Amino acid sequence: MAAIAATGIALAARPAARQGIASGASSLPVRTVAYTLDTQGNGAITLRWNKRAYFRDPSGLQAALGGIGFPVLIKVGELCKGPDDDGYLDPSGQGRGVGTVMRAGPGAGSDVAFTFYPRAIPPGSELFIGYLSPAQLSITQGRPGSVERLVPTGTTLVCHASAARTCERPVST
Repeated sequence: MAAIAATGIALAARPAARQGIASGASSLPVRTVAYTLDTQGNGAITLRWNKRAYFRDPSGLQAALGGIGFPVLIKVGELCKGPDDDGYLDPSGQGRGVGTVMRAGPGAGSDVAFTFYPRAIPPGSELFIGYLSPAQLSITQGRPGSVERLVPTGTTLVCHASAARTCERPVST
């Protein structure tokens, strides 16, 4: 275990994720200090949060999304990928296929908005969101501020804390 901690790499076993919107959707919208979560008539999920509260409640957001059947794993400072992931990230920090599962939308003032599309998640997959820690953000100059990937469920993920390594592209200064 000391060797794993020294290299900054961790392995995480992933249980199978639930698919589809669960019956808990009747408890929406969810409003917290950090974010507001709601569903649309077409089954999509909208998420709005204040940039100042970006890191405030990642476990609460993961629980809220999971509670309505959107399979997601959220970590801060730890970035994960599946065993067959080629490591590709676009300049915004998104891996292949993520654009079909989530899209940025207009936010008002200091708010950020995303729309999630549960039906677009491939079977046996979930969305991974890795918020960069303050130290990682200093390496990337805040671009990206998070990494999103589609990762397999029911398997082991490779996770590490190196923002520069995860971006897998030169970081401009």
